[in-house]
Amino acid sequence: WVDNEIRPTTLGRFQATFGYGWIGGDPYQMNLDLAAVGEERWGRWGTTTCRLGVNLYDFRYDELSLRKSDALFASDLDQDGVNLLAGCGHELALRNFLQINPSLYGEYQFSNYFSKGSEWDHYANRVHLGVRLALPFEVDLDVRGTYTRRDFKRGSHFTDQSRQTGDRNDDALQADVELSKELTDFVVVSGRYQYTDNGSNVGVFDYKRHVGGAYVELKFP
Repeated sequence: WVDNEIRPTTLGRFQATFGYGWIGGDPYQMNLDLAAVGEERWGRWGTTTCRLGVNLYDFRYDELSLRKSDALFASDLDQDGVNLLAGCGHELALRNFLQINPSLYGEYQFSNYFSKGSEWDHYANRVHLGVRLALPFEVDLDVRGTYTRRDFKRGSHFTDQSRQTGDRNDDALQADVELSKELTDFVVVSGRYQYTDNGSNVGVFDYKRHVGGAYVELKFP
């Protein structure tokens, strides 16, 4: 990212991220995320951050493999698209509170996803809350919860059309827990766990998921 200090308490940032993911060794997704970020520091009252962003997604799997029947065209299931988002959040640090220095943070974000296939067009409202704690032995704990409401613009192709009652909508609850420790100025190790409960009125998208992992982060000066 590139930062520019607009004034002593105001920071402007342009950020770009590229990602490429595989599942089982097969290419799955390529994405490019661009964001303009404004940060205002209020001293003891914390920091407010607002962002405008665009995410470009190119899914690499073959849509033809997702057909339910000959009547379902692959183009309807093309998940490639553009996501526009806007959001604001605030973080408040409570220094020297019970010697764990908690930081409380929250964010609201609105997004609108324009996909090539009619299956994935939707807009979403997301609320994100969390707390960071400084534990003994210089271990940091980050606990956060997220609620996301996704309202799709059409009914799903994966629903029995004879029983479909309306457009697809998802209510997703997600909890994340992360323990991290800085071993040196350049190396951070962490353990992370994530639980997702995606409630949907379309059965194939109604699921619960557990993800856990160990991570090593390298930081360069």
